[in-house]
Amino acid sequence: MLRVTIELLPDGDAELTRTLAVMTVANDDTGTPMNGHYDVELTHIEADGTTFTKTARVADFDRDRPAVDLVAAALSVVNPLKRGMAGFDDRHETGKAVAAYDDDELRL
Repeated sequence: MLRVTIELLPDGDAELTRTLAVMTVANDDTGTPMNGHYDVELTHIEADGTTFTKTARVADFDRDRPAVDLVAAALSVVNPLKRGMAGFDDRHETGKAVAAYDDDELRL
């Protein structure tokens, strides 16, 4: 399993570090020797301590690619970039994230 932590260091001061989000990427053991399938969970942490979590899936990921590529794929499917500001605030979204490539998973 991979864990990615996103932290804010105000003015570079490590003593004031605040965690903004934590993402886990876990192999679901249903892949092949060549390709893996991964469950993704992204938890956003608000300044007041409240959290919200989104889940997604990365399927058929080439195991020969580096871990950083898997992290990028996971982030793009669980928290896709929006093209406009309308509907940009999706903090209350639940369930599976939708990838542009399929109904509920990113295939690479």
